[in-house]
Amino acid sequence: MPGVSAIFTQSYLDTTVSNLPTKLGTKDTLTLEQTMVAKEMVDDFWPRFYQMDLAAISEPMAVKLGLALGDELEVAELNTALEKTLKVGAIFYDYGSPTGELLIAPELWQRAEFSPVPTSLGIESELDSDDMRRRLMDEFGLSDNQLYDQQQIKTIALEIFSQTFAVTKALNGVTLMVAVIGLFSACFMLIEARKAAIARLYALGVRSRVLLGMVVMQMVVLVCFTLCLALPLGALVGYVLTDMVTLRAFGWSLQFVWSWSDIAMLSLVSIVTASAATALPLWRLVKRPAMSSLQSEVL
Repeated sequence: MPGVSAIFTQSYLDTTVSNLPTKLGTKDTLTLEQTMVAKEMVDDFWPRFYQMDLAAISEPMAVKLGLALGDELEVAELNTALEKTLKVGAIFYDYGSPTGELLIAPELWQRAEFSPVPTSLGIESELDSDDMRRRLMDEFGLSDNQLYDQQQIKTIALEIFSQTFAVTKALNGVTLMVAVIGLFSACFMLIEARKAAIARLYALGVRSRVLLGMVVMQMVVLVCFTLCLALPLGALVGYVLTDMVTLRAFGWSLQFVWSWSDIAMLSLVSIVTASAATALPLWRLVKRPAMSSLQSEVL
């Protein structure tokens, strides 16, 4: 067809693997190698895949069946069509799919005598998408519901994700604000409870600047010690949620990313908040006469 620079094919059929509903499929070589994002893959996967020794399965399928690289697959349709034992050579990411997915080599698909008619076709064209859509509809009698613009779908998906992340960022800001208020209140009340002892030091002649710096540094050290405990614990909780809970609940995992910039900002906000909560009551204490501070805080 004039204006078409490349055609991509993919074929699927419904089957079962170990009683799990699975989509058995294949794609042209270019689509396979460019669209399959592997989570795990053996070193010589692609040559052995095209030699029909290996297959690729989706992450949800691997999780539900407990499969790993090197495990054998029992596919009813393949076993009845030809005697062929396949092993798992790659596990690829597949988000949101309720069923498993198994990809085999195009030649193995043909040897199994499955339908040669592709389930769907992809067209790469230099023409405008609207012009190509109209030409396809006129030439092949297709309806508008049978044609999908991958770029449009990608744009819509990115917009949805952007809105989701915008909400997440807003919730993160609210959570950080609540944490700052809680930290400020805790540090403020802790210093209020220690004002009697601090007033004694002030009455004994400790300079206000030295007293202020000493108490603030004590609070900063306490906050830093808390951060040293909280940050690894938070990282562990995040890892469990992304690589274990989500994996078992939905069948797919998320990549856990450690952001040093966010950690630095969180640490700075915590230290500044604790310092402010400590310095404010101390500043009021040392601004009064030593006897007045001692009488008001001890009696």
